[in-house]
Amino acid sequence: MLSHRNLIANIRQIGDVLNVRDDDCWMATLPLYQAFGLTVTCLMPLVEGVPVVCHPDPADAVGIGKAVARYRATLMCGTSTLLGLYSGHPRLHPLMFGPLRLVVTGAGRLDAAVARDFELRFHVPVLEGYGCTETTPVASVNLPDHLDTRWWSVQTGSKSGTVGLALPGSTFRIVDPETLEALPNGEAGRVLIGGTQIMKGYLNDPELSARALIQRDGLRWYKTGDRGFLDDDGFLTIVDRDWRSDAAGERRADLAVATECRP
Repeated sequence: MLSHRNLIANIRQIGDVLNVRDDDCWMATLPLYQAFGLTVTCLMPLVEGVPVVCHPDPADAVGIGKAVARYRATLMCGTSTLLGLYSGHPRLHPLMFGPLRLVVTGAGRLDAAVARDFELRFHVPVLEGYGCTETTPVASVNLPDHLDTRWWSVQTGSKSGTVGLALPGSTFRIVDPETLEALPNGEAGRVLIGGTQIMKGYLNDPELSARALIQRDGLRWYKTGDRGFLDDDGFLTIVDRDWRSDAAGERRADLAVATECRP
């Protein structure tokens, strides 16, 4: 259950870190029945007041390339699989993606080779993010490094192999899977996500909700099934995604079975 507060909070968080501009245009290809597509490529452009170019098939590389070129789209979201498809498509000319200034990936780990091939062919930065449906969905994202011309210092916004820093208004905590006690930086454990974008709970399932959510230090935390660690700068690295031991995993398993059993 994602409240209006959850949605607006996540929209503001993403808009701030991506520095959405008045002249931006979103290339929207992700399905709206997923939180990634609904929040990031539908609701956020509406709230930010920027135009959206919609395409119903994210695997149609040439159609998407033509739409980006024709309407001068500057931002696009995708998955590692889709970026690999675009990089290897012989009919997708590199100039078609020329207007893009950023591509953000999620919904799974970004393959380093895919990111490298995409950037080499299209000359567009690929930024990996992280989140869950239960977090509306974005929890963190890598960002382009920023040169501060006042002090002539570089603010590091991304680190290869990580999923970036927690969004403003949210935080990560790495804990022991059994005791939920905090672990030191560099030590892998269960990833907890706390902040304004954490869901209210699972619909009509208070028992599962109680197992997936905890209240600590004045925040509501979502207990992910992911294993990861934080470095000293706050960048999160996901080591393993294992849903078998958490409440969310049971929910996903139920949904997967229900989907497979549809005629």
